[in-house]
Amino acid sequence: MKSNKPLLSICLTTYKRPHGLQETLESIVRQFNDERVCEQVEVVISDNGDDDETAAIVRSFQERFENIRYFRNETNIGCNGNIFNAVTRANGYYCWYMADDDVIINGAIEFILDKIKDHQYDVVTIEATPIPQIADLTSRREFLSNEAIAVDDPNEFYFLGYCQGGFSVLMFNRDMWLSCADREDALEHWFYYETVLRVLIASHKKSLYIRQPGVATGQECQWVKGGTELFTYVSSNILLQRMSSFGFDKDRILHALGVNSKSIPIILLRAKGHGLQCTIANLRYIYDNLRGASIPYLLLVTMIYFVPNPVVVLIRDTRKRIIALMK
Repeated sequence: MKSNKPLLSICLTTYKRPHGLQETLESIVRQFNDERVCEQVEVVISDNGDDDETAAIVRSFQERFENIRYFRNETNIGCNGNIFNAVTRANGYYCWYMADDDVIINGAIEFILDKIKDHQYDVVTIEATPIPQIADLTSRREFLSNEAIAVDDPNEFYFLGYCQGGFSVLMFNRDMWLSCADREDALEHWFYYETVLRVLIASHKKSLYIRQPGVATGQECQWVKGGTELFTYVSSNILLQRMSSFGFDKDRILHALGVNSKSIPIILLRAKGHGLQCTIANLRYIYDNLRGASIPYLLLVTMIYFVPNPVVVLIRDTRKRIIALMK
């Protein structure tokens, strides 16, 4: 007897971005022309907003496809809550996170279904590319089997860069995700990623990385405004430190932290270029997360920190103009 349980649930979280959501849904249903894709996939939308435009857009898709399910939260339950709601309401064996400003490249869903049909992986990741780099989002692309890399060792999978923290590149065994999810203990803003990392280390199966881009990201760059890129970078290093408690190799984590710390000056300059508030509290936050750094290194970071932001912006923009003239 044929099972009604979908193989894959695309868990789409949204918040007051109806037109972005529409583009995301169009990229998905475009691939429903393939009957097998339509039968084996469901879309689960969890909405933290309260605007009627989003609901109307979703209804227009539901009128065409029965495998689109929509849940509007009575109140804004936060990013973590929205993600948890989408995954718990999903019915698929696998789930795929999807943001409302990203699109799935045509042909990617069919390729993924073929790779996961035998449930041989608990974590699957796929490469992403910015939307502007895709000339035609509607044409179907051919995905090659040799672009999929299976890895036995979870440490190898992570430290080779096959499990990056981008939201819409992560797929996972739903039941394992639910057993590993811990919203109370998760680092702020990293619940979605921490849970996949916990699944990765707990799994006894191979993990799969697809190096051909299957997702095009919106690249709105809201996350860099106000210099928040710096805090995202620092918190990602805090997450890296926590990963030893998940079961990842401590020596490799320490090595990665050492490599990452050398990027702080560049990250700091970019953050200042996007309006980082240069307060004593922010400087203390940087110091607290550079423990073990040498005194010359701390002096360099401090000097950069107190360069006025307008000077950083002026140097950055002048450099861009010089590069443009040289081309």
